[in-house]
Amino acid sequence: MADPVTTQDDPVASAIANDGEDVEMTGGMPEDTEDPLPGDVTDEPAKRISFLETGDGRADGLESDPSTPAVDQDGSQLLKHARVYTLAEKFQMPQLKSLAHMKINRTTSTARGEIAYARYVYSSTSPEDKVIRNPVAAFWATRSHVLRHDAEEEFRAMCLEFPQFGFDVLQRVLDQKEKQRGGNLGISDEGAVGVAVGGTPSGTGRGKKRARLSGA
Repeated sequence: MADPVTTQDDPVASAIANDGEDVEMTGGMPEDTEDPLPGDVTDEPAKRISFLETGDGRADGLESDPSTPAVDQDGSQLLKHARVYTLAEKFQMPQLKSLAHMKINRTTSTARGEIAYARYVYSSTSPEDKVIRNPVAAFWATRSHVLRHDAEEEFRAMCLEFPQFGFDVLQRVLDQKEKQRGGNLGISDEGAVGVAVGGTPSGTGRGKKRARLSGA
């Protein structure tokens, strides 16, 4: 969506554009003319971040933005929402954090866009944040055999730069293989050593909406 304020004039927009660096929250937001409604974000720094994500200062609603490209070719849309997610985490804004995560889930991207997003997630979020990390690993575990050919160099560099990413993906691939083997042998999930995480997204190839599963 088109930002209502420019990054040059707004420090929060600048933070989103610059991987969530610390900024001073002063000025720039439209003045309120009505009393806040239930569910409104009233804290000023929180409201400024929410305004950039929703356009109205509230952390609700998922209306489509006609200015947003149908396919996020370079990951810029994913990164925008991911940066809002990390800022919302920093300022303890669970509703906006959830909204940003839902927008990530609804974004259609390419292999290179997904790698850019995965790199941001593994470099900017806590290893304990399974809500955003697990779906990234699950996505690549189920589709890396196809998507890696579209961004093979980037995928290799990602695995070397973030060994935890490579391990997380491999762990899920092995879990899936083990579950398939157990099914073929008539072994129940309880009898198998590894249990697959989530399900397999329907379809393969580039430009598909992700099934961001938050399995363990």
